[in-house]
Amino acid sequence: SSGSGSSSSPPNTTTDSRETLQAKVHRLRLQADALEQSLETAAADSKVAQKLRDEVAELERQLELLEQKQDALLHGQPTPATPAAEQQPNERGVRHLIRKYGRTALVVYTGVSLSIFGTAYYAVISGLDVENLLRSMGIEPGKFISPSAGQAIIAYGLYKVCTPLKLALTAAVTPSAATFLKSKFPRFF
Repeated sequence: SSGSGSSSSPPNTTTDSRETLQAKVHRLRLQADALEQSLETAAADSKVAQKLRDEVAELERQLELLEQKQDALLHGQPTPATPAAEQQPNERGVRHLIRKYGRTALVVYTGVSLSIFGTAYYAVISGLDVENLLRSMGIEPGKFISPSAGQAIIAYGLYKVCTPLKLALTAAVTPSAATFLKSKFPRFF
């Protein structure tokens, strides 16, 4: 009987190759995961870089327009026409903040708006001389607010006059509010 005295069995190449393949598959999965993370990071970085390039291009465009206006004023020439995007900074500014900060910008904008309207209303019911205030701002009261208007309407008129202030406050407060709200309420902001 040939080989009956041999107690060692030949190596099982099927089991060895299966373990080797499993190890290779595991290694490849880890490499694929690492590459996917690198790709996500690169995509995020490229989006950030593109946003920065867009912001730089917008700032350069605004700088060019300001330089043209400055040259025109220095040489006594009429200033170039202002593009529509600059004629209505309110909408553009609010939209930009909402796109950038989402809900936080809405919360801040609403809070600032309510505060300004509340302050205007309180000033009106407390006896503020609205006509003199408007005249000091270069606004003819009769054209802006009817003398027979109620207090809430007068307060709303003052609120509308304060729109640049409202937008400036919103733009100033929103970045800090976004940081704070994201740290305290990450699920919502």
